[in-house]
This record gives sequence, structure tokens and C-alpha cells, in this order.
Amino acid sequence: MAPAEPERGVAGRSVATVTRTGAGHPSAGRLLAGQVRYALTGLGRERLPAFFAVVFPGILLVLFPAVLPPQTVHGMSMADAMLPGMMAYAVAVAGYVNLPEAVAQARGAGVLKRLRGTPLPPWSYLLGRLVSGLVVAAVAAIVLIGLAVLVNDYRVDADRLPAVAVGVLVTGVCFGSLGLLLLTLMPTARSVTAITLGTLVPLSFISDVFYVGGECRGRCR
Repeated sequence: MAPAEPERGVAGRSVATVTRTGAGHPSAGRLLAGQVRYALTGLGRERLPAFFAVVFPGILLVLFPAVLPPQTVHGMSMADAMLPGMMAYAVAVAGYVNLPEAVAQARGAGVLKRLRGTPLPPWSYLLGRLVSGLVVAAVAAIVLIGLAVLVNDYRVDADRLPAVAVGVLVTGVCFGSLGLLLLTLMPTARSVTAITLGTLVPLSFISDVFYVGGECRGRCR
């Protein structure tokens, strides 16, 4: 008995062909976009990591020049000199602190282990987390520049904005990669946060992200 031919669809293709096409694996771009949305949704629900990466640097950028005596740092006003430092701090918090902490929490909850039984490749999950960290870093940079312009009378040189964008991107990838590398050595989310914050804060003072002292203009009290 000859096998029955598959039923023909309206467009002339067999039903079997349509079924195979519809049941195909999602593209890499869709997988990555889904993981980025998932990570950003988690940040929106927790809010504390986003606060320390976006809001807290903005508060420092506005508060320090307002309460400290007028002074210059490397020939610039403190308000202008703090802008790149706060941008670097925001990118570091997003990539070096928040990113490994989120992945460590997922690892502790068994999420990463359960992902092994799904079609989602591990690189998609990790890259989605990294891209979400870059999105937070970019938002922080935009917020900080806006605050500097509105509150500290900062003048933006539009010709240098592409270089700023590249700097945020490269710095975010470096901090995120370093955070994920550190994650492989730490057993729990609590230990990861202790190490990342315990190293980031001292380095922020050593590298002039937070300025200690300056050249006074007028009287220093």
C-alpha cells in the first residue's frame, strides 16, 4: 500500500513542511533579546541594584559640588571633574557588582542548573545579562550628563559624544567580564558582593573616581 501523500496547504506547501518550519528553534537574536528583557525586568522589580548604578552616582554628582568649598581638580572645577568619575563608577557598579551578584543569585536558586534541560544555550543567558548591564550603564551615563548640564552648568561637546559612547561600551564589557570571571571563584552571592564592593570602593579612591582634596579657589574652610 502506497503511503498517503501529505495534505496540501493553501500556498501549495505540505502541512508537514509548515509544521517543521513553525517548530524550528528561535534565532540567536530572539534568544538574546529575550534574556535581555528578562534581566531588565528583574532589575525593575528589585530596583536596589539600579538605584546604586544610576541614582546614587547622580546624587553624588549634584551633592559634592554643592556642599564642598569651591575648588579645582586637575585644572577643572570639581563639578566638571566628577562627571567622568561618576560615569566610571556607575559602569563599574552595573558590570562588576550587579552583574555577578544577579548570576550568583540565579546559580544559588538552581536556575542555571535547570537551564541545562532547556534549549537555551548558556552563552545566550550570560550575554543577555552582560547586555542588560551595558543598557544600565548607558542609562546611567545619559542621566549623569543630563544632571551635569542642568544642575552643574556643564557644557557638552557634541563631537566627543561618540568617544564617550565607545568608552562606556568598552568599560562596561571589561567590568562585566571581570565580574563573571570573579564569579567562578566565589561560592555564594553574598561572598561575590563582599569581594566586588570591597575592592571597588578602595579602587575608586585610588583612581580618583572619588577625589580626596583639591586646589581651593578663594578660602577653604
